[in-house]
Amino acid sequence: MDQFVQKNNNGHHKSITVSELNYLIKSILDYEQALNDIKVIGEITNARITQKKHYFFNLIDQSSSIPCVMWNSDLHNGSQQIQNGNLVICSGKISTYLQTGLLQLYVNNIQTSGRGDIQKEFNELKKRLANEGLFDENRKRSIPKFPKTICVITSKHGAVIKDITNIISRRYPIVDLSLIPVSVQGLNSSKEVSEAIKKANKINFDIIILARGGGNIDDFKTFNDENLARIIFSSKIPIISAVGHESDYTISDFVADLRAPTPSAAAEISVPSSVELIKDIKSLKKNLTKLINEKILTQVRFYENSLDRLLTNAPNLTLYKQKNNFLIENLQKNIVAKTKFKTQEFKILNNSLKFLNPSDNMARGLVQTTNSKRKIIKSIKDIKQGEDITISYIDGKAVTKVINLKNK
Repeated sequence: MDQFVQKNNNGHHKSITVSELNYLIKSILDYEQALNDIKVIGEITNARITQKKHYFFNLIDQSSSIPCVMWNSDLHNGSQQIQNGNLVICSGKISTYLQTGLLQLYVNNIQTSGRGDIQKEFNELKKRLANEGLFDENRKRSIPKFPKTICVITSKHGAVIKDITNIISRRYPIVDLSLIPVSVQGLNSSKEVSEAIKKANKINFDIIILARGGGNIDDFKTFNDENLARIIFSSKIPIISAVGHESDYTISDFVADLRAPTPSAAAEISVPSSVELIKDIKSLKKNLTKLINEKILTQVRFYENSLDRLLTNAPNLTLYKQKNNFLIENLQKNIVAKTKFKTQEFKILNNSLKFLNPSDNMARGLVQTTNSKRKIIKSIKDIKQGEDITISYIDGKAVTKVINLKNK
């Protein structure tokens, strides 16, 4: 290897740039004869083709994977075998892509070797669980329209939990959002997720969101686990499954009460929009007022017609007229009183709903405080001494440090 590495006058290795490092790695791999003509057997996943007709895919076995590329100049050498789930033998060489340093198998020939075990096992498990009724729509639990508590089961790192937290806080800030952190891939991840669902059921949340970012079939092994599927099935709390992207499907998606195409979509689905709720209430109030006025007019016309008939046919016109006027007057008073009562009810409800809108609250001088985990502070238990907290005003935010905590 020393033949590839330059040294300075003191005999120490010379510092090199990233580009030089990637070129060095490529040179070493290209120099190794055993890697220049190699055959690898594996199952194809995540296959895709570019506009220039180059194929990219992964070869996987039960424990490992390697990215592969087949250029359009080699497509006549078996590219028709590049289908997810196919077990193939790929011939080519190992090298790196200089711009990223990505190690890849550059394939120049593909031979089929049947269907892969991973896709076969997935299809067999899916069929067996479907026959047992785990996917039946009529047994799935409905998602509450106005949840008070939501549990998110996902990794505590990465964009998934941040996106879910931001969307739910914006749409429905009064909900209490909790995280049970788990590994979303790896040897023990399916067991971690199963235990998290059991824990959430003991706490009795309103909704569970099971989430993971994008990947390919070998990244989703956790959510294709049979034991996890049965835990989801036995959950008393409705579960929204949001694993991967819109085109990705896992066993967890099929058995969950609702499947969301992405974690962000799961956040949107799980809660209503407080702004839209206020608009709906205002629209309902307007329509109900219109309906009441129409009913009043209909009743008045009915009694006017009745009065005309009485005046025409009754022998004692004066007496009937007095009685009818008395009835009409009482009816109008009763309708007006009921209308005022209903209008007052709507005003109270509308004023209550304004507290859902953070902007309205801040306009009245109220502020919203969140801890370092972006969780709304509702109790002194939500903050720690020395922690940075954020105070949101209508025209900006301030960050301050908690110096001391005092309980009542």
